[in-house]
Amino acid sequence: MNGLEFLRRNANAKTDVILTNAYPDYALQGFDLNVADYLLKLFSRVRFCQAIEKLRNKYLPASMDANSSDPFEEEFIFVRTEYRITKVRVHDIHYLEGTGNYVSIHLPTSRILSLQNMRSLEQMLKDAGFFRIYRSFIVAVRHLETVTRKSVVIAGEELPRGDSYRELFMEHIGNRYRLI
Repeated sequence: MNGLEFLRRNANAKTDVILTNAYPDYALQGFDLNVADYLLKLFSRVRFCQAIEKLRNKYLPASMDANSSDPFEEEFIFVRTEYRITKVRVHDIHYLEGTGNYVSIHLPTSRILSLQNMRSLEQMLKDAGFFRIYRSFIVAVRHLETVTRKSVVIAGEELPRGDSYRELFMEHIGNRYRLI
């Protein structure tokens, strides 16, 4: 039994389905069966996240607190510094800057020098609206002021954008946020 046959047999089920297949001919049949989205293999991670985000947006607004527009506003991480562990609100982080063996976490009025590496912090923050724009910079998309071909501006600071990150970054911005 393939996925389309399964959907036909369970047509009355109240389940959202994202159909993945290597054959574009099955897309129309899938939408006739009310699938939430159709991903043509080999799909990108960004396209997969876009499909998940579509379903998440379908259910998330009803469960979110009406007073909070940012689900990560009260989230925090613990950051290892020289002689202590510091609690940092995710919403306050403007950007991360890799500096040798350290990562500088830029906040509205200060910065913290962390002993953790960029990769571990990127993994911690990837679902909270952070995106790598350069080998040594990860930015909080919520704090972006300006985006140009070669740079972004956050809190008045111009940060470079790397060529290898440019296309994925713009795809991410276009898929998650309204571009006017």
